[in-house]
Amino acid sequence: MLLRKIEQALITGDKDEAQPKPNKTRLAFEYFLYSLMVAVLGYIDYATGVEIVIFAFYLIPIRLAAVRLGLVGGILISIWATFAWSVSDYFAGLKYSNQLVIVWNVLVRLMSFLVVAWLSARNVALFAEERAASARLRKALSEIKLMEGLLPICASCKKIRDERGQWNVLEHYIQQHSTATFTHSLCPECAQQWAKEAGIEDEP
Repeated sequence: MLLRKIEQALITGDKDEAQPKPNKTRLAFEYFLYSLMVAVLGYIDYATGVEIVIFAFYLIPIRLAAVRLGLVGGILISIWATFAWSVSDYFAGLKYSNQLVIVWNVLVRLMSFLVVAWLSARNVALFAEERAASARLRKALSEIKLMEGLLPICASCKKIRDERGQWNVLEHYIQQHSTATFTHSLCPECAQQWAKEAGIEDEP
């Protein structure tokens, strides 16, 4: 759980949301698969010698791990790829003039792999956020009812005829076809007319 929170913070900077628990069998299989891919690449790197560089091919299992397993998986496969590459160079007979060169090369390889893993995981997370935002937007738009076109309205009582040919009170029709609600009051002219008809109009 802590790793998930750290991973989410590193990728998007947001708090981790509730996510379904991953299938442990599937996770174990994918970790094994990507580790095996790195091991095969390490052997190929050793077999082809120091003259042929296959750096780009190490990025394939790292990218797949970051996409499928998340940032943690990408980091673990990156470390494994760095180790496999370094071991293959050692057994292939690559000689360095200084031990610091070995350390430098290992760190550069590791950092390049980690950058690819982070960018891959972030890309997946951002796409997921975009899809979720689009889904929320579509849901919100589907809940908004819009009125358009010509509305047949009675010139006397102001009722509106709907698509089924039934006459509806104006307020009822608008409430059914939009998100608006009504509160009732009297405008000054109607209030004056009502008071006059009721005989309670203030004397001048």
